[in-house]
Amino acid sequence: MTELLQRLLAKWHGDAPVYLLAAAVGLLVVGLACFPVRWLAARLGAIDEPGGRHAHRQPTPRLGGVAVLLGVLAAAAAGLVTRDLRRPEVFEEVRGFVVVGATAAAVCLLGVRDDVRPLSPLAKLGGLAGAALLLALGGVRLEFLELPLLGKFALGPFAWAATVAWVLACTNAVNLIDGVDGLGAGTSLVACVALALVAHGMGDPATATAFMAVAGACGGFLLHNREPARIFLGDSGSLLLGFLLAGLSANGCTKRATAILLAAGLCALAVPLLDSTQAFVRRFRRAGRALGGGHWLARLRATAVGDREHIHHRLLVRGLSHRRVARTLSLCALVPGLSALFLLPSGNTGWLALSAAALASALVLWRLAAMPSTLKPAPPTAEKTVVLPSAPPRRSVDRARERQHETV
Repeated sequence: MTELLQRLLAKWHGDAPVYLLAAAVGLLVVGLACFPVRWLAARLGAIDEPGGRHAHRQPTPRLGGVAVLLGVLAAAAAGLVTRDLRRPEVFEEVRGFVVVGATAAAVCLLGVRDDVRPLSPLAKLGGLAGAALLLALGGVRLEFLELPLLGKFALGPFAWAATVAWVLACTNAVNLIDGVDGLGAGTSLVACVALALVAHGMGDPATATAFMAVAGACGGFLLHNREPARIFLGDSGSLLLGFLLAGLSANGCTKRATAILLAAGLCALAVPLLDSTQAFVRRFRRAGRALGGGHWLARLRATAVGDREHIHHRLLVRGLSHRRVARTLSLCALVPGLSALFLLPSGNTGWLALSAAALASALVLWRLAAMPSTLKPAPPTAEKTVVLPSAPPRRSVDRARERQHETV
């Protein structure tokens, strides 16, 4: 624990102002850019209508990813200005961020196309895979894999496939978790702060600044995305945030020749990754039952059909509001995200502590995912029967009238 604190406090006074500047610029730019982006979404018809598997109650514009992209680029530029550009390694350092930023912009444009005119799942998957290949072609690849107690392994020719798989996993995880007001941006904010702390502890302030820029952009978007949301991330935003998390962590692994940021990314994205994994398994098994087994290609296609059985849907069924669901799952993401800091101490102690924390967090998240997606109907209550006084017999009524006439 002492070594962990020493790593986190090292050069903190010199780097903290840069981190805060990047976060503040991202927050301010996104907070202001959301106003014209909402107008643009209305003009382009990128409006998310309520109904179906959607949880919102009123038409809401999409295209939030455009505002997030502007904020991230502005914040990254502000952080770059504070760096010493005369250092000999600065070109190699900046090149990786330029590759990540350019491919992230392409992913955002892919999402904009889907927000305005929906694309097929296969087309989106192909576009994301192409962006991941461009990322690897630009030199940002997962070259190493590090396992607890086993050490580090060079991936060699499998580095390209590992990079594509990592990008697809992160982008789809954030895309699927973004189903409640403030949830996608909230979990991404928590993940970025955790990864920024890990990158700072590794002695990589440039990557930490980039993560803080994305965190600030998420914070600025949350000003407009809290319940009731005035704008949604849309695919342009959820795919962008997932790609940035994957790309920046892969770039940090490439520069430092270590897989610590990759493991930290797995912890920071534990909530969306668990939700997307459970969704894939659930849809695959359901399609198998419907098709009578076999038909592997058809079952894979069925996994792209949305449903209302994600973790956030299950919490909504239990009676939680959108805001409480977003806060609950963001706090759940905070625990495994901060547990990634145990990776910083050298030796197997950090891996063992991380494994224990990740296992405990996974059990909690798995219990949330296993909650029923529909509430059981309440048992019928026994209705009390009210016994009304019966009318007097017909004969007694007639006799009473006869006596009355006789008296008169």
